[in-house]
Parts: sequence; C-alpha cells; structure tokens
Amino acid sequence: QGQVGALPLTLALMVDTSASQHTFIGDESEAGIVFVESMLKGPEDRATVVRFDSTVSQIGTLTHSVGALAMALSTLGASGYQYQARPGPGAKGPQISAGGTLLNDAIYATARNLLAAQSGRKAMVILTDGCDFGSKTTQAQAIEQAVRAEVQIYSVLYSAFNGSNHSNGFSCDGLTPGLGNPGLHVLEDLSSSTGGRVFTVTQNLSLREIFAHIG
Repeated sequence: QGQVGALPLTLALMVDTSASQHTFIGDESEAGIVFVESMLKGPEDRATVVRFDSTVSQIGTLTHSVGALAMALSTLGASGYQYQARPGPGAKGPQISAGGTLLNDAIYATARNLLAAQSGRKAMVILTDGCDFGSKTTQAQAIEQAVRAEVQIYSVLYSAFNGSNHSNGFSCDGLTPGLGNPGLHVLEDLSSSTGGRVFTVTQNLSLREIFAHIG
C-alpha cells in the first residue's frame, strides 16, 4: 500500500455497538483512528465506519479523510445516537427497532450496497463478539455476498470471555454453552471463507497490535 502501481484499498471498519460491546467502544474508537490512518496510504484509498446492533448504519461516506473517520468513530459511544436504518436483503421491510445484533445483515448489506461496486482491494474489519441476534440474513448468505463482492473479512473477537476457558453459560446461538468463546467459530467461518483472518483480543494481544497485524 502506498507504492506506485498498488491497487486502491476500500475498507469498511464495522463495529458492533450492541449492549454486550459497550465496554469496548472507547478502546475501539481510539485504536480505530490509528488503524485507518495507517491504512490510507494511497491517494485513492478510502474507508468508512459501519455500526451495527438492532440496526445497521454507515456513518458518513467512503473517504480518504482521517479527520472525517475519526469523527465517525467518536460517535460510536454517544448516548442517544439516532440510528439510520439501512435496508436488508431485498429491502423486505424495516429492521427490528429494539434489541439484537445484526451481524449477518451488516455484512450482507455492506458487501452488496457499498463494496461490490468498488474496484481494487476490498476488506471488512469487524469488531464483535461474534453473536448474531435478529438478522434476516443467514451466515451462509452473508458469506456468499462477501465472496461475490470479492471482499476479505478480517474478524476481531472482542468479548468479555476473551482469555477465559469457559463461556460462563453464555451462548450466541441458543445451543448449549460450551468451553471457549461462543462467537469464535462464527468469526472463523466468516474469515476463512473470504480469505481473511480472525484475531482475538486478550490480555497479551491488544486491539492496536491486532490492527498492526491486519495492516
């Protein structure tokens, strides 16, 4: 990146802002600013911020401006933020208005509505605990759309259970809770199916270090 002849980069930094993730939003915002600044080297490189919980919202437009992206990231933890709903697959009515984590819908909509039309290198970097509650899109459909749009998904598992050997009875998918982080297998599928990678934030591996690896 930044070299003569390098293909332009289009990056969607996607942040889970559901209730389970509020503890991490401050760290994600600060680390995200450093990350996008390091990634936007070429004059045609652009990025955007997408937040998702019970709705999916792109904050601002694709831009090369680090200042604009920093402003977008600063709104992630704002109390009373007014979400701008984006249509799901087929625009089949409004998304649910309370509760939920529309991970699959966010991937599908961002790949189809935003990244598919872009040229060059395309990637999503998703910060989440890997849980989906309420999406109309299945994980398989989300992956299919990302592959069709030639988007690589880099997943970052940021969870209260990181570094733990047990999920404390928590389950993402309604199945019997087991050992480990319950959303990890979801993110592994998303990343491996699209040529990306999955990382886990732990006491020994910070989000900033993970962003450096992705870069």
